[in-house]
Amino acid sequence: MLTESSQTILTLENVQVQEKCFEVLTAKEQGKETQLISYAVVWLTRSKSRNALNTKTLEDLIEAFSFLQTQYHLNVVVLAGKGKSFCAGADLKAGPEPFVPTAREKRYRLQVGRRAIAAIENLEAITIAKVHGHAAGGECGCPSTKRIQTMPWVFVQVGSVWFKHVIYVLYARTLGCGFLK
Repeated sequence: MLTESSQTILTLENVQVQEKCFEVLTAKEQGKETQLISYAVVWLTRSKSRNALNTKTLEDLIEAFSFLQTQYHLNVVVLAGKGKSFCAGADLKAGPEPFVPTAREKRYRLQVGRRAIAAIENLEAITIAKVHGHAAGGECGCPSTKRIQTMPWVFVQVGSVWFKHVIYVLYARTLGCGFLK
């Protein structure tokens, strides 16, 4: 029997990070023992706007993935969206940015999406997107990897249970390389 637990480890305005753990029974040479497996789920929490990406959400993603970079016990991170959609792309209802006094500050604000992609891409843990509903715009191209990497272990969710499969996955230019349901 699997024992699951979950706790919120970081809450931001538009992003929430949960650590989930479960015990699995493994067979050893001299008997059975349990192994604790931990992973994180980064939730986009703007469900009323179908998780559309505005500047604050992108900044929250940067902060969340920077935080996860120091959580060395987590080897897998799942990016997911609450509500009916994974992400509807850029938030077209967001008003124009407030007045930016310098050209340097304007460049900095315009590149927040690129920095969010870099934060996800640079995470040392395996990152998987749990895509459902709408998936458009910015997240379709994030994050690209600079290297081709093979992973011997991938976690796949079936219902509320995560199974570990020995398969090799090539990271392509898109996060998740397909849809996980």
